[in-house]
Amino acid sequence: MQNNHSDEIEIMRIASEIRRYLGNHPQGVDTIDGITKWWLPQQRIEESSLLVQQALDYLVSESRIERITSLDGKYLYFDSNSVHGEQKH
Repeated sequence: MQNNHSDEIEIMRIASEIRRYLGNHPQGVDTIDGITKWWLPQQRIEESSLLVQQALDYLVSESRIERITSLDGKYLYFDSNSVHGEQKH
């Protein structure tokens, strides 16, 4: 699926909000559902799951966050540097 320019801008904005959330909550770990429901509304954003997924995929591809598969098969997203006690700025 190809993104149009406005989608790309939204994806970058969402990615920035996810990084901001993790900066304020360094131990944060959640699924896309939790991120959409709990992390982004705290940043005063309501986003579509598709755009949130694309933002998460972007952050993973840029090694800004990590993704692991939980026992129930859902992906969990987190900032591995913060989880291990380090923080990148």
